[in-house]
Amino acid sequence: MKSTKYLLFLLVPILLLTGCQPRSNSTTKDSSSQSSTAKQTKTSSKQATGKTNANVTAPTALAQVPLAGIWHNDDGVTFTFDNQGKWSYETGTDAKISGTYQLAGVVGRDVLLKLHGLDQDIGSIGNYLWLTFAKDKQTIDLAGFGKFQLKDSALDLSAEIRIPHAFTAKPQALKELLVGTWMNTDENAVNAITMNFDPNGSYQRYLSANGQVEQGTYRVSQSHNATNQVQIKLLTSAGQEKILKFTKNGDLSQLTSVDDPATTYVKNLVPQSAN
Repeated sequence: MKSTKYLLFLLVPILLLTGCQPRSNSTTKDSSSQSSTAKQTKTSSKQATGKTNANVTAPTALAQVPLAGIWHNDDGVTFTFDNQGKWSYETGTDAKISGTYQLAGVVGRDVLLKLHGLDQDIGSIGNYLWLTFAKDKQTIDLAGFGKFQLKDSALDLSAEIRIPHAFTAKPQALKELLVGTWMNTDENAVNAITMNFDPNGSYQRYLSANGQVEQGTYRVSQSHNATNQVQIKLLTSAGQEKILKFTKNGDLSQLTSVDDPATTYVKNLVPQSAN
């Protein structure tokens, strides 16, 4: 269920608004529906988590991301991305949500965006979302939402919406591997912390216990004595320094704090490549 956790939280505002479920492998956060869809989600999420296109060997130009356009599926659901950093999601019942987005990185046909507007319950810090282009760039697979086909034509994303230091190749350094949204897997945690790490060295943490958002800059290092340990040094905007220590899994899609009690966080999901 570790990858499902992210999808549950990501889709809640949309499902509440539209009353319908997008075509995806995700489930809602509602406990009554969670148990009935767990088996379906478990298999597909396990296949998708932490994957990027294996044949990527050369950096991808950030100027060549033809996403600005209208994308739709067979259920009448439409995702629209414009070239000025705005997005919208509409269903066949005229329900609509919208927000802004930034480009955080491109790895071959995999694209990482940071969306604002899906995160009403985490202090508006934003959600990272991966999407994958089909080879012909006429279809996109959005993590948690499924596949959408291009209507008419699309434009490349403008440079103005890129986050500084957006990556153009498969992340290798710890700082790049950390980029994304990290969510606490404990549904009953007193303080369910959600963390965003940006490619430019900025971070945001939403603390559910008091409803506050902490932000600042971060640095990350790996222990010389234990290769599975990661230390993240935070410098808050108020000038306070904090050190977070975790153990990590092999592809850095899961972090577990070394503090007592141990808390496990999972990273945003990467969709299966569209064909």
